[in-house]
Amino acid sequence: MRALIVVESVFGNTRKVAAAIAEGLASAGVGAVVEPADRSPSVAGFDLVVVGAPTHLRGLPSARSREQTAARGLGTPPPSGVREWLDETDLTPVPHLAAFDTVVQSRWAGSAAKVIRRKMRRRGRVRTMSFVVQGKPVAIPDGELENARTWGASLPGMY
Repeated sequence: MRALIVVESVFGNTRKVAAAIAEGLASAGVGAVVEPADRSPSVAGFDLVVVGAPTHLRGLPSARSREQTAARGLGTPPPSGVREWLDETDLTPVPHLAAFDTVVQSRWAGSAAKVIRRKMRRRGRVRTMSFVVQGKPVAIPDGELENARTWGASLPGMY
């Protein structure tokens, strides 16, 4: 089995979670590659595609939310991201899909992973998971990367 992890990250936290998921997949015997969404990675030859992004404005980052992040001096977002990649990528040949996000823990936070799942337009199971970030500057709390590794290791057995 081969896995592609497509990620959008501004502060690096979502990218760190993606790397931990890749480590978990590797521990389960799955070769995993992590690619930024703005490089338009191809899904050809992959059995599992995992897509992840930070939660912006209760959902998936958009051109507008990236502009706002840059204008407020909160980071250097990529020119495009997961939203655009999903809009231009045909996922029908990929047998297994999963989605994750990073999110500040709050009942008003929303979830980029849920939006990713909907945009995948796939019937059947798309596994989703949210990983918490917190503080200022935003960082990954203790134990959350281990949770990402565990989730990554569990993905092959979920299908």
